[in-house]
Amino acid sequence: MATSRSHRPAPTAALAAAAAVATIVALVVLLAAPTAARAATRSLGAGTATFRLDSVETATLMDDLLMPFPVAPAKLSFTTTTATLSAPVSGGSWNTSTGRGTFRLRGGLTYILAEEIVTQNGTSGQFVPFTMSGWRVGVGTSTGVSVAANGTRTSRFLDQSLNGTASVITLHGHRYVKVTKLGLTFNTTSAGAISGVLLGRGPNAGDPFASVTLLARLK
Repeated sequence: MATSRSHRPAPTAALAAAAAVATIVALVVLLAAPTAARAATRSLGAGTATFRLDSVETATLMDDLLMPFPVAPAKLSFTTTTATLSAPVSGGSWNTSTGRGTFRLRGGLTYILAEEIVTQNGTSGQFVPFTMSGWRVGVGTSTGVSVAANGTRTSRFLDQSLNGTASVITLHGHRYVKVTKLGLTFNTTSAGAISGVLLGRGPNAGDPFASVTLLARLK
């Protein structure tokens, strides 16, 4: 005996039900997409930025009596062959999907021109400063490195010659983003600003500034 099919929904009703389910699924995916994008962008916590200043460029500037000094809480150390600036990371953001973000730093670097001036009363020292503080180091972005140049926020004060290598690592149970071999160079903005304050002395556009390592905790 044939089985009755009267209990089965009509084709039109079945298609309508399927369409309703598809609509709900599409809506769920649409709503989840922005959430996933937001989840990929994380705030940065404490960390350290290490600038290994280009040794040849630093020696050349010092020969011109342009002396580098740290802006607290950054620290500057010297060996016979290197000069290294270390600055604490105060915040920023990082996209774990794209490997791009911005590190905000505390402290900075000051160049001081020690120029001897002969006066009627003898020889005195004149010290003209140029300060770069409030660093915002963009990685994989078009913003480059912005600083407060003698107190004025200046975008793209330094250019990136090497994009660096980014990775997420685990230290003591916490996740950190680490960027290594990020190359920075002076550009026309920074070279012009520094030489403009320091009596025409300073780097040229395209001169290497530093190789940078960035490390900060992902919140």
